[in-house]
Amino acid sequence: MVNRVFVFLCCLILLASCTSSGDDFFCEIPDEFPIIGIPTIDSVKQDDGNIQLVETAPTIIDFELYAQDGSTINNDFLRGKYYVADFFFANCPSICPPIKRHQLIFRDQVDEAFEETIYFVSHTLDAKRDSVAALKIYAEQLGADQKNWLFLTGSSRTIYDLAKSYVIPAAINENAPGGIDHGGQLVFVDKQGHIRAFADGTNPDSVDCLLEKMKAFIETDN
Repeated sequence: MVNRVFVFLCCLILLASCTSSGDDFFCEIPDEFPIIGIPTIDSVKQDDGNIQLVETAPTIIDFELYAQDGSTINNDFLRGKYYVADFFFANCPSICPPIKRHQLIFRDQVDEAFEETIYFVSHTLDAKRDSVAALKIYAEQLGADQKNWLFLTGSSRTIYDLAKSYVIPAAINENAPGGIDHGGQLVFVDKQGHIRAFADGTNPDSVDCLLEKMKAFIETDN
């Protein structure tokens, strides 16, 4: 049941974020930003013996990975920070290059728009080849400002579990470009680890819209 819900959520996100570019694109800023994801539901026994179902808002799962400088990055590091997450791999021949080009522009726009630091967190889906050293070279060749842009590697299982937590489809597929199927969404996460908005990273209009959504959310969150 949970897997079916996850697939349904992925479809909704793809429909919401993958809109056409140009004059047909419409950026809608919601009045409220619901928490996106699959909530956990626990059974709690009450004093009278009855069972009550308690729903907990979804947050990004616990993890421990390594950044391009060799430092350990986990939930504790990101707690209390706004950030934008995505999934990629260095040898990706299809959607990753245009997404990273859009992110370079987007990161500069974000730095100009906000006084506080907004982090960017890019997770490789090819941890076997994308070592810490390889990601350092990749970040330098990309021209990324690494003071607030993390390129993470580590356990493949952890990374693919994280992709699911971010509601991003990702799977090994020998028939896919580069051997990995994955979504190209950029994911905005609040200081409590809740997903608040998505953008289609291949669509510059959608990425621009994400900036406006971030402005609206952060203005009401602070």
